[in-house]
Parts: sequence; structure tokens; C-alpha cells
Amino acid sequence: MLIASVEPKSPARDAGLREGDIMIAFAGEPITGIDDLHGRLTEERIGMPVPLTILRGGQRRQIVVVLGQADQDVVRTFRSPRGQA
Repeated sequence: MLIASVEPKSPARDAGLREGDIMIAFAGEPITGIDDLHGRLTEERIGMPVPLTILRGGQRRQIVVVLGQADQDVVRTFRSPRGQA
């Protein structure tokens, strides 16, 4: 999933996510689309560190994001690389 934008002062920004990154795994599991990601952003994970695997400039990287309450509201900032939501 292509990260279309990253909100200022968000957990994603704090973790180092950038516009143009492609998220390929969340907590070690492949991401298949926005619905898949949305289903994984649960209240039980708020405040917990979650590893993300991303592609940036063709390089695979792993970063850790601590999910915040707002993350469920900003899922709209993600979209698939083919423009599918």
C-alpha cells in the first residue's frame, strides 16, 4: 500500500514514515489492502509498538510505529499502489 500522506505530529511521522513509502507488512503479516490494514488497527493495539515493513526507494526497511488513537481516523491516507482503496 502506497502511503499517500503522513500527518504532522502523528505516530507514523514520529516513526519515520514518509509520503511515497510502500507498506508491505504490518506486525509481520503481509498487507493486502486498505481493508486489511483497517482491520488490524484495533483498540487493543493503541500504545503498543508494531513493526512495519516498508519499501523506500526500492529498499526494504523495517520500522516500529507506536499506534495512537488517531491512527484509526487517518487510515484514509493510505491507498494501494494501483489506486485501489
